[in-house]
Amino acid sequence: DSPAANKDIKEEPFAMHQYSPMGASIRSQTYGYNYKIKQFSNALMSPLGVTAAMTGISATSKHPIEALKMIEVMNTDSEIMNLIAYGIEGKNYEKVSDNQIKESIISDYNGPSLYSIGSMANAYLMENQIPDLIEETKKFNDGAISSPLMGFNANLSEIIIEVENCRTVVEEYLPMLDYGLADEVKLQEFRDKLKLAGSDKIIAELQSQIDKWYETK
Repeated sequence: DSPAANKDIKEEPFAMHQYSPMGASIRSQTYGYNYKIKQFSNALMSPLGVTAAMTGISATSKHPIEALKMIEVMNTDSEIMNLIAYGIEGKNYEKVSDNQIKESIISDYNGPSLYSIGSMANAYLMENQIPDLIEETKKFNDGAISSPLMGFNANLSEIIIEVENCRTVVEEYLPMLDYGLADEVKLQEFRDKLKLAGSDKIIAELQSQIDKWYETK
C-alpha cells in the first residue's frame, strides 16, 4: 500500500494491524507515521465484518419507504454520496484530480464514515490514497474466504460477566502485544489473566452454541 504524501513524518519500525488496501494511507494520515503494509494471509469474510458494513432500516421507522429510497440513492448517486461524505467542493474540500481530493484545512464539516454510508465505489479518494484503490479493494474482497460461522449469532447472556472481564484484560494487554513491546513473560501473564477472567467458560459456551447451530444447518 502507498505511504503518506508527507515525507517528513516519522517512520515506525513495526506494528500489527488488520489489512486492507487502504490501510496504509488511513493510518499514515491518522497517526503521523509513514506506513507500509504487508498482507500475510488471505482475506476472511466474517460475520462481524459483514454486519459492520450492513445498512438497515429500523423496525420502528415511520418512513421505511423513504428510508429505503435514501439508501438506494447513497449506493447509486456519486454526487449525493460525496456531498454527504465530504461536504461542498471549494469549501470543505478541493479536487486534485478527477477522482481524488484533499480536505480543506479550515473545513468545519465532519461527515460520516464512508463505511457507514452508500458504496465506496461512488466516493472520491483522498490525495494520499492509491488511484486504483477501488479496483484493488474489489479484487481483495473477491478473494476473501468465507468464514464457516457465517450466519451464526452468539448468545452472550450466560457469559456476559466473563466476556466483560476478558475485555478488560484484552484492553490492558493488547496494545503492548500488538506493537511487539511485550516479552514471553507478559504474554503468559496475559493468558493467565484471561483464564482467571473466565475465558475457558466463554470458549465452552460458544462451542456448545456452535455445535447446536451446525446441527440445524
